[in-house]
Amino acid sequence: MAQNLENIESPAPKAERRQLTVMFCDLVGSTALSEQFDPEDMRDLLTNYRQACASAISRYGGFVARYIGDGILVYFGYPHAHEYEAEHSVRAGLEIVKNMAELSGPPLSVRMGIATGTVVVGDIVGEGTEEHHAVVGQTPNLAARLIDMAGPGEIIIAETTRQLLLDLFEFRDLGTQELKGFAEPVGAWQIIGESAVKSHSQAIHKRAHLTPLIAREDEVERLNRCWEDAKKGKGQVVLISGEAGIGKSRLTRHFEDQIEAKSEGPSITKLYCSNNYQNSTLYPVINQITQDSGIDQNDLNDVKTEKLEKYLNRQSAKSNDEIVLVMELLSIDFDKKYQPLQLSPDARKLQTFQILERLICESTSDKPALLIVEDLHWSDPTTLELLDRIVINRVHDLPLLIAMTFRTEFVPPWPDEHYITDIKVKRLSPADSEKLLGEMTLNAPLPVDVIRKIIERSDRIPLFLEEVYKATSENIALHKEGDRFDAMRSSSATDVPSSLAGSLMERLDRLGPVKVVAQVAAAVGHVFSADVLEHIVPLGPAELRQALDQLIVSEIILLREVGTDMAYVFKHALLQDAAYSSLLRGERRKLHTRIAQILEEKYPETANREPERLADHCSKGGLAERAIDYWQRAGERARERSANSEAIRHLSSGLDLLKALPGDKKNAEREIDLRTSLALALTALHGGGAALVKENYSRARQLSQRDSDTPKHFTIMIGSWLNSFIGAELYDAQSLSNELLELAARKDDVSYLVEAKRVRGMTLFYVGDFAGAHAMIESALELHDPEHHRLHAVRYGLDPLVCCDAYLAYALLFLGHTEQAIRKSEEAVKAAQALEHPYTHAFSLAFAAFVHQNLEQRSAAKLLAQKVMQVSDEHEFQFWRKQQLFVRSWAEMKTGEGQAGTVDMRKAMDAFLDSGSTIGSTRFLSLMAEVYINNGQIDEGRSMLERALQTANESGEKFYLAEIYRLEAELHLARQDKPDVAEICSCLRHSLDVSESQSAVFWQLRTAKSVAGLGRRFCQEEEPSDRILQTCSDANQSCDATAAISASRALLDRLC
Repeated sequence: MAQNLENIESPAPKAERRQLTVMFCDLVGSTALSEQFDPEDMRDLLTNYRQACASAISRYGGFVARYIGDGILVYFGYPHAHEYEAEHSVRAGLEIVKNMAELSGPPLSVRMGIATGTVVVGDIVGEGTEEHHAVVGQTPNLAARLIDMAGPGEIIIAETTRQLLLDLFEFRDLGTQELKGFAEPVGAWQIIGESAVKSHSQAIHKRAHLTPLIAREDEVERLNRCWEDAKKGKGQVVLISGEAGIGKSRLTRHFEDQIEAKSEGPSITKLYCSNNYQNSTLYPVINQITQDSGIDQNDLNDVKTEKLEKYLNRQSAKSNDEIVLVMELLSIDFDKKYQPLQLSPDARKLQTFQILERLICESTSDKPALLIVEDLHWSDPTTLELLDRIVINRVHDLPLLIAMTFRTEFVPPWPDEHYITDIKVKRLSPADSEKLLGEMTLNAPLPVDVIRKIIERSDRIPLFLEEVYKATSENIALHKEGDRFDAMRSSSATDVPSSLAGSLMERLDRLGPVKVVAQVAAAVGHVFSADVLEHIVPLGPAELRQALDQLIVSEIILLREVGTDMAYVFKHALLQDAAYSSLLRGERRKLHTRIAQILEEKYPETANREPERLADHCSKGGLAERAIDYWQRAGERARERSANSEAIRHLSSGLDLLKALPGDKKNAEREIDLRTSLALALTALHGGGAALVKENYSRARQLSQRDSDTPKHFTIMIGSWLNSFIGAELYDAQSLSNELLELAARKDDVSYLVEAKRVRGMTLFYVGDFAGAHAMIESALELHDPEHHRLHAVRYGLDPLVCCDAYLAYALLFLGHTEQAIRKSEEAVKAAQALEHPYTHAFSLAFAAFVHQNLEQRSAAKLLAQKVMQVSDEHEFQFWRKQQLFVRSWAEMKTGEGQAGTVDMRKAMDAFLDSGSTIGSTRFLSLMAEVYINNGQIDEGRSMLERALQTANESGEKFYLAEIYRLEAELHLARQDKPDVAEICSCLRHSLDVSESQSAVFWQLRTAKSVAGLGRRFCQEEEPSDRILQTCSDANQSCDATAAISASRALLDRLC
């Protein structure tokens, strides 16, 4: 199988893209040395220099790519990746500096430059050349430039490398540097030396700002129970396991902080195992004693001895033998005071273990002790043996809790005992992942679609979430377009965060030749079948199954049931990204072209079931025209399911590809289709008044003018009307609705006429012609055929029957037919539910809520608003959600929440009016004004009414004009000083004039009641007011407010 895998041509390039840390090492003063020494001596000197460098490089997993005279080019991350390559490069550099000082012969010094980034590395030109391990990219050039900044014995690193090193070293910030060949200044840092922090876990523990701990309540509670037992002298061991990045160290840090915050004053010891010291005997213990005693590596020998004595004295370890054993452990040279013990190796080991057990287990106070062991999977064998002695023989009768963290691949050696507790830290749920992201993005909230993508790529692992979020914030341009944020589609969408690249590639590199199968599978998709791979990878079925089995054993992929079939799934989305991003772009294109061909020929049902899958492969394979057609199909399919965010992404992808194609007639048709469908999806998501909706309809309308009699042009005209209508540009909307009627009449097409009459009726309603709206909508309903026009909801975004019923209900309400209005709104909701078209359903519920709101039926209005918001949340209908949040806030305020309810109402109103979809804004402003007036907030009420009146005059939205004038009268009446009765009467006359001209019985009666109230306050006789109220009551039955209007005008004449 290996031989066959090696013969795979396109998917297995000899060169790869990968993240690399590149080191340039240069011998200082080599020219002067060559003049000083005989050539043979110089050869020996260079040999010693290279060997000293190579030994350090090899120890830390580096690869010497080339010797260039007295310089050395080194890779960390190739040919085999490692988890902490940047750290390894710096540690190798420090060891090289140390090795130079220890070489015999003339003094030598080196200088080094280190940089990290994405490169192409491997056989760049072809086999048989000297470029077998060549590297191409900015990173090696940067490392070469940095070396020019370094003095003898200095290591200069790039900012990209610094970001990966946490606090593992001491640094000096050199600021940004202008470097030759680099357009922008580059950040540079000098390595001063190692810090007291020796491992990544320790660095995480010491961070001041930690990622919030989310959804770990059960784990914390189990730790607390064990701690309570330990405090009673019943020692406990807690084994905390989980995947890399799952939050094991974060959990122990939280627990440590928690018990310290309780002022329990425990003795806390922390041992950090390190992948760099797995072969260093008792490294975690030595490191901890060194830090606790304050010993510095630069201390003189007698200072080290003195510090150790003081430390052991505090630990009640005072005998000379104990001190000598620990001195040996820490490699401190003996002086006259202390001499080595004459012990056999076994006796020395036993006595050393005994003193270390006492140092770890026996606290110097009466308080309980906590021992935290981090990254046990990297423990050296002797440390593990020491811990085994403590766990088996000591802990169970001591006031000691031992918490040990390790990855899932490590199998702890201890039996199942009553005092040993296993805690397996699991991945977060989607909701908890979103909560964690919310905590990280408090100051800069992300769009919903970006949050979902981050959660998907990170597999709900906290560290991955954090790093993918950082990479997204830095690499994916987020910009605001109109009333929304959009995540720019770019190649960085599959880039692996630099902090995770090494660990992910390390797992892939371990696969050997099977890695090629993982790379091909990564191109196929996150979920893939062996059948598809068989057509791409030149392996027989048995060999391919063997390779896939190896990927399963290596925990790269999983075998899962997908629908009714079994399929393979990448265990981590980032593992797929790492495998895919290692392929060269040319190889990716070949693979995607081949995959698209196979799916079309062998699996034709994919085009109908998953057109977005074929669209993606065609896009990445450079098959632009085929890709555009599939993106169009995918967008339409998503929109039919009300998956509008997905539809927007699919259709936008098609438009992006279209930009590079010729502007011929065929591509113009493609653009019309894409933009029309995109505008409909945007309308559902953000409302028809959004700037992007207008932009797409305007462009589509421009293109379709060439053939204005086509169904496409009519659809686009409907969309253009909707954009003006929802944006409350009703003068434009009236013109467009007339144009649509003319176009429909000219075509003499019933489908056209239904839609044209519908939009004309809607327009007439908002300009205040309720009778005209009623008649136009009734005529549309007469033409409507449910079977023939069932696709209109998808084509135009809204079902015409439901829309007409909802507007008819509203028109009936204002014309005074209250009971008919309620029945008709209920019919609209019922019809919408039967359609299974979520946008139409939300629409019907919203208009039913408006009917009940105008009738002051707050409970019914609130219930309907909540239903709209529920549907909107499920389908991302931001327009309806914002609108109905206001209705709900109004209803809640009416139940008596007072000032707090008013604040909520105002926030909801502002959010809706800021969206660009502002149809009905005079209603919002009027309702808000009424609340302010009732609360005695006169200035705020006046401001709302001024805005409402200005909007009505500028936009032509007159359906609430009578109410605006009535509320102006109420505003004057509510003034604390003496009200201006003449001004009040003038406002009420205006209201009556408008409502009469609109045949708006509903507004006529409301104004008449205000006139009656005015009469009760300023007229000595109650009879005129009573007469008005009686005529209003009669009008509710007859729907004729003539008598009420006459009585109201008479009273106004009498008062003024």
